[in-house]
Amino acid sequence: MPQPGEVEREKRDRLSLMLRSSSLGKSLLEATSLAKFILQYRPQFQAPLGDIGWSVTRKDLEVKVIRPYVQKINGQLNQLLSKTGISEQAISQVICSGGTTTAIWSVLEAWLNVKLPNAKLVKDVGKNSLARVASGLAYLPRYPQILNRDRQQYSDYFLLAELLRNVPPEPVELAEIMQILEKRGINTNACYERLLALIDGQLPTGFIPVEVEHGWLSAPQDLSLTDTSLFLVNEEGKYQIQEEQVKQIKQHLRKILADKRQRLTEPLSVDI
Repeated sequence: MPQPGEVEREKRDRLSLMLRSSSLGKSLLEATSLAKFILQYRPQFQAPLGDIGWSVTRKDLEVKVIRPYVQKINGQLNQLLSKTGISEQAISQVICSGGTTTAIWSVLEAWLNVKLPNAKLVKDVGKNSLARVASGLAYLPRYPQILNRDRQQYSDYFLLAELLRNVPPEPVELAEIMQILEKRGINTNACYERLLALIDGQLPTGFIPVEVEHGWLSAPQDLSLTDTSLFLVNEEGKYQIQEEQVKQIKQHLRKILADKRQRLTEPLSVDI
């Protein structure tokens, strides 16, 4: 069983699959969804599950589910504040969004008021999350400064494809690789660090499924792909492309793009 507050994606996926495969499991899922709603207004919820009576109290929900979840959020927030160097007192506004917000609001609000004493709490409980995304995109042209144009224009997948297509097989210096890409019209200054990461073997996030995902993939995956570097650095400090690794990555990239409209032949245009 997955632990409260922990992601444990594989365990949760397996549990969900198991519950949805039986009528009793489906009834339990429906009951828990209803309990999450009812316990916002009542101290206890009861429901029949087959021949068994099942009940849960609001206190049970808070102690066993909500508090571990909030503790997990607290840990993630601490890491974020430490990484950015921002103090808890410097946060002026917090937007709480998502369908679970209302169900955990009493505990969440109390924790946030202590954790971020100067923050104004905004409770966004819109029913249609897709509508919020669409609204945000519609407002984007009014606030173009918030868009990271370079990141949007040069995705990691596009940069990887450019390296695979254009770097010659003979050893070249790093500066030569950048010149090749610049001749292709790429602003290497805007994506220099990401290019270095790709050259050093850090493939784009999601390019290779993590081990726990292998059992859930519908099509066979080439598990021989690893995060091995695209290049070897010789004694002269030049970069020698690894042809076998490149061959496998190209093949895997073709599979990814097989049913996609985007072909990664041109950077994305951003005209706002």
